[in-house]
Amino acid sequence: MTCFPRLHLYHAAQHAGSVIVDEAQRMARSNDRLAPALAEVLHKVPLAVVFLDERQIIRPGEGTTVEELRDAAWAMGRAHHHCELAGSFRCNGSAAYTTWVDNLLYGTPTPRDPTRQLRP
Repeated sequence: MTCFPRLHLYHAAQHAGSVIVDEAQRMARSNDRLAPALAEVLHKVPLAVVFLDERQIIRPGEGTTVEELRDAAWAMGRAHHHCELAGSFRCNGSAAYTTWVDNLLYGTPTPRDPTRQLRP
């Protein structure tokens, strides 16, 4: 497997049988549509695996959603399979650390208990 930075997705799309795109929610949109590089991958690559987290859209002008990805795939006559990941891996953190970060960013922030270790 070869890793291509985002700038080279067009090139990868032309030559690969499959492409994995991570952090797709961070890709720049075009005129309020799916990121052009991502659309090109969907159009040209037989198998595209796309990882995205809608909760991690940071800047205006980025933000692919699962719904947009599904609609684009269907419009191109492509199959779309959506799978929710049950967990995450952050900086080799423990389950307590991951839960604390998720609560901080997406839930109800709770003070960290200094007696509870956040590392494995």
